[in-house]
Amino acid sequence: MFALTVLAGSYLARHSGTDPLDQWGFSVIRPNYHSATLNDFAQLGNPIAVACGALAAAAVSWGHDKLRAIACLVGPVLAGGLTEYALKPWFDPWIRGLQFPSGHETGASALVMVTLLVLPGRWLWLAVPAAAALLIALGAALVSLGWHTPSDALAGIATGTGAVLFADGASHLSSLARRRVRQNP
Repeated sequence: MFALTVLAGSYLARHSGTDPLDQWGFSVIRPNYHSATLNDFAQLGNPIAVACGALAAAAVSWGHDKLRAIACLVGPVLAGGLTEYALKPWFDPWIRGLQFPSGHETGASALVMVTLLVLPGRWLWLAVPAAAALLIALGAALVSLGWHTPSDALAGIATGTGAVLFADGASHLSSLARRRVRQNP
């Protein structure tokens, strides 16, 4: 997922003008720059909302999977750090000025992903499509508000999702490696 963001950023940095995805998005999504409702919805990706959600997900997971609980805390922090301190400074001197990827979409995607990680498996058939619809709607809101382009929003989804999945996978793989070392001294 992170590689997708890097590839998209590299493409956008080398091409001036609006890319085909953004052109299509702007033709479909109507501007609504002063919508209080869309502004409130966009706050789902606010760092405070993301932190509260990550803490709640970690608390839910703590009793049965401490490594997942740690990933629920580390993943959103990793996503936000990559976005604000690595990706935006790297790409935006050439693109549009600290927009790529969207920090709000990155945060919301990380929050959605930690929620999916702690849900019981029997609910995933319903939760995954709802999560995808929520993130697409948030991206459309950010575009409608004029805060971001569609490519900014998609890169935020890839970064937030990828960082949480990376944190979860890394925590569980490290635990598996430690167990194998103890079993085979």
